[in-house]
Amino acid sequence: LNTMEDPLGVELNGEDGVEFNDLPDFANARNKELHAALRAMEQEVVQLNAEYADTTERTQTMKEHLANVQKEAGTTQQLVDARVHEIETEDHLKQLAERERGRFMAELKKHSAEVSE
Repeated sequence: LNTMEDPLGVELNGEDGVEFNDLPDFANARNKELHAALRAMEQEVVQLNAEYADTTERTQTMKEHLANVQKEAGTTQQLVDARVHEIETEDHLKQLAERERGRFMAELKKHSAEVSE
């Protein structure tokens, strides 16, 4: 920006217009109060804009983290579901093996009874 200062303490900032850095010596008390209040408000705006930017960044980071956590929870749930299915399959195979063992035992008793006769 092209900056030049006039004798009244007014700083001109290129095409953007006028920015008052200091009031001229002839400014009255009311103008000085208003100028101080304006400066305080401008500082507050700068601070609030910085807080807003920080909050926006933190919010975005939290959204990304939430998406990652949800994805990880989904993956973990898939692993749990797969393990539950595996356990159910093992139980079913165990039941089939026990039934087959029972049939073999019954057949063995039957053949043993036939042999004993």
